[in-house]
Amino acid sequence: MELRYNLLICLLGALTASGKKELSSHLRIQPPIRSENVNGYLKTSGAQVGPWVLRIMKGNKFACGASYYSSLYVLTSASCLHRYRKKLDVLRVEFAMPEPDSSEGVALIDEVTVPKQYRWPENYMDVAMVKLVEPLTSHQFQFVKLCQKPLRGYKKLTAVGCEANPDQRMQVEEVSVRTRSECLSDYETMRLSGTVTCAEKHQQPTNTKHSNYGFGCPLTSGDDLCGISLMGPRYKNTLFTDITQVKSFISKVAHQKRRPRTHKKRTKEINIWRK
Repeated sequence: MELRYNLLICLLGALTASGKKELSSHLRIQPPIRSENVNGYLKTSGAQVGPWVLRIMKGNKFACGASYYSSLYVLTSASCLHRYRKKLDVLRVEFAMPEPDSSEGVALIDEVTVPKQYRWPENYMDVAMVKLVEPLTSHQFQFVKLCQKPLRGYKKLTAVGCEANPDQRMQVEEVSVRTRSECLSDYETMRLSGTVTCAEKHQQPTNTKHSNYGFGCPLTSGDDLCGISLMGPRYKNTLFTDITQVKSFISKVAHQKRRPRTHKKRTKEINIWRK
């Protein structure tokens, strides 16, 4: 009887340990949410972001931020992807805040379309439409909506620090849009095109590793995408492509009928980078 009792206790202990292990594997410890307010501008660390915010990854390293526009298309910065234009097969696209223990929500890149007018390292028409091999899947995803007003039509916008990993502190920060003359004064050595503007941060970063807004990360008004953080000859975190200035390009790429890959003719309005 005593032997049976001891065996039963051991069995129950093993099942309990196994259950705890299985439960812990499905839990993710979320970082605490912390907010700071400086002169009416809020910065939040550990924030939840829109289910359309994406990251383009090279292995375990962040490559570019992105926004989920439609089933097969993702928006990001052309300058950010320029260095990968001949090796797109090393990249993957995933949600910035994936669901715990989910193998879904990851896709490979088929091709990248950029405006014909875009020239590296300039910032005119700095936008890229990434076409996925297959759609991203998630129980909570949604497609982003585009802002209707130019960046200068907003007094306050929110920059999303999508460069952070899921187990790190995602940061969002309210910024104010500067006038054209203020932007030109800040960027004296850089030629600014009519498709970009700059926004001012009102707080000094407390953690430089996770407070910078990676190239391609969104600038938002509510859940609408108003701008894309871009990369120029000199790194400036406050420079953004105005989404209203590139909206016609986005619409044309998303709705055009694609030619077979064997068709070599290019349109006058786009360039395509392929694997």
